[in-house]
Amino acid sequence: MRLSVVIASKDRPELLRRVVEELREQVADIDSDAEIVVVDDGSQPPYNLGDMPEVRVLRTSGHGPARARNEGVRASAGDITIGSAVCVLSNVMASAIAMPSA
Repeated sequence: MRLSVVIASKDRPELLRRVVEELREQVADIDSDAEIVVVDDGSQPPYNLGDMPEVRVLRTSGHGPARARNEGVRASAGDITIGSAVCVLSNVMASAIAMPSA
């Protein structure tokens, strides 16, 4: 089962980097195929996560957080998609994978 985590953000590079680093640790801890999708909603300058090649970065032109999240969900490849606000909680990714399918 593939898990996607979508992060929509604008003009907060330090906070984004901390969240992505925490999520990367969680991805490494679970035995599942997982992806992290960052939606840069018009940041100036644009986010640069070139040192994190496993993180997909989409760019929008500042449509707002809800639309940015929706674009990230549409671009994700996961069977389960969750938002970053939930994922930074300890073990949430592992719990999502462990949930029985309906």
